Amino acid sequence: MRMWCVLLVTLLLFPLASAHADEVFVAALSGARVGSPATGTATFTLRGDLSAIDYVVTYDNLSSPEYMAHVHRADDAIAIFLPMGTPKIGTWLDPNAHDVFELRNEELYVNIHSEYYPTGEIRGTLRRQVLPVEPSTWGAIKALYR
Repeated sequence: MRMWCVLLVTLLLFPLASAHADEVFVAALSGARVGSPATGTATFTLRGDLSAIDYVVTYDNLSSPEYMAHVHRADDAIAIFLPMGTPKIGTWLDPNAHDVFELRNEELYVNIHSEYYPTGEIRGTLRRQVLPVEPSTWGAIKALYR
């Protein structure tokens, strides 16, 4: 009985913390849709606690000055506006459950508009990046603790 009391008190005093890994999504931005040679890359990192999405967006060779950039939803609605210029480095604070759902389901795309292409010169869908895991053997794992 005493063991159960100690266990209960321990669980109450030290709540279980679950570790959540960040999730990375990358888009290759291309102007192929409109015949532009412009290219770019967008990397969005969803924090493990889902509190924010950090992003870095870069591009080269726009045909004319950029005048707007944002992330679109699958239905073309704008999810978030991005700052002007390259690189675009920032944080999307407090994404809601719908934002996270669409990101995880690869339904969001980055669109950079230029004066010459007002509907968007380069764009790309954010796709989940799966990091490769190097295989290990039990012997290699045991050797770490010797």
